[in-house]
Amino acid sequence: MKQVLIALTLLALLAGCSAEDTSKTGEPSTKAAVAQDPETVELKAGESVEVPALAASIAFDTVLEDSRCPVDVECVWEGNAKVGLRLVSDESSAPFELNSSQQGGETMFAHAGYSVTIDSVDPKPKSTEAIDPALYVLTLKIQKQ
Repeated sequence: MKQVLIALTLLALLAGCSAEDTSKTGEPSTKAAVAQDPETVELKAGESVEVPALAASIAFDTVLEDSRCPVDVECVWEGNAKVGLRLVSDESSAPFELNSSQQGGETMFAHAGYSVTIDSVDPKPKSTEAIDPALYVLTLKIQKQ
């Protein structure tokens, strides 16, 4: 059931992001899609999504580090994915970083009484293939503190 909800959320986000608004300036709109699930937000690299609970948008700017253990290798530790994000509100834009592993550094960002953590980073690495940065998909968990 959770997979169905995630798939529906992804489809809703993709549908909202696929049509670019070029009506006034000829440039694509930078308006963020609105998160449908208040607890889970999925972002592709370079995308942003409005999170009403935070009264702000979260932008997935970049993958700063990806040392996660490849799926086809046995590792001593899980590794870490460090991502660069931005919290964007009407008043400001604040960059922050999150790590998928506590051994990598900060794993939680707090704002407006909510915590933001990494739920998953896809695709999973393989020892024989480099991941194209444009293919990263980040799933964030947003919970009331």
